[in-house]
Amino acid sequence: MELLQFNLMRFIQKQLGPAMVVMGGLMGCLLPPPIGQAPDEYNLPPQIIPDSLTPDPTEGPKLMSIHCSGYPFFARISDPDQNDTLYWRVFLDYHRDENPILSEVQVLPPGPNRLVDADLIQFTISPNNELFIGGGRMDEAHQVELLVSDRPFESQPIAPEGRVLVDESGLWDSFVWTVELTDEARSCPMGDESP
Repeated sequence: MELLQFNLMRFIQKQLGPAMVVMGGLMGCLLPPPIGQAPDEYNLPPQIIPDSLTPDPTEGPKLMSIHCSGYPFFARISDPDQNDTLYWRVFLDYHRDENPILSEVQVLPPGPNRLVDADLIQFTISPNNELFIGGGRMDEAHQVELLVSDRPFESQPIAPEGRVLVDESGLWDSFVWTVELTDEARSCPMGDESP
């Protein structure tokens, strides 16, 4: 009887042995991976808040009279990385600009004066800018682009000029308004007419 039990046990071990190995391997797949170091922090991109834009882009192209000296544009910008300095610049008809690298750069440093959600920025656009009206381009649609980055812009003329950041880990956001020019006399938003 003992011999029969011994043989039966060996038979079961031989038959179930490979199955036990497979089951053990499958159970190993269910174990969580070992806990290692926390991943490096990721740089998150700055943002232009769409519903803060003035003029409101949902109203269509902004009509600007060449009899006015300038039109104000507003946007709220933010960055989830509160320690990032934000850099921003404005391009007028970038595709026509022969020196976009010369576009002025504004800097918004981090610190206690920075708002938690978003900071309001403002810039003024002249409808009489040479990039708009030069070469008889009055009757064409034009573009005003706001470009915001979390790293400084490259000062060398590297293509695409004015858009390259000095640090390749830098991120950016952009918004383009469409504007149209008119020579009709209209009320000027800043209360003054161009000479």
